[in-house]
Amino acid sequence: MTTIEWTMGVIRAGDEHTTWGTPYSFVCSVRRKHDEAELFAAVGNMSKKIYSQIVAALKDQGVTKITWERRKANIKHVEVNV
Repeated sequence: MTTIEWTMGVIRAGDEHTTWGTPYSFVCSVRRKHDEAELFAAVGNMSKKIYSQIVAALKDQGVTKITWERRKANIKHVEVNV
């Protein structure tokens, strides 16, 4: 028997995004460890709608905690239990 546990990925989201190759307005990398997901290297605007879709998609895949850091004027660490 062989199993695969994916530990890295890319999240793309947006109103026009439906599958790989279609336009998106937000993208980030995701690192997964067990039931936790860390989002990093984000580009674009994470609207409330996109945030909700990302949380739902990760939750559907068994993720129970999402973390990321926002770096603008200061560093803000965000942790969300889903």
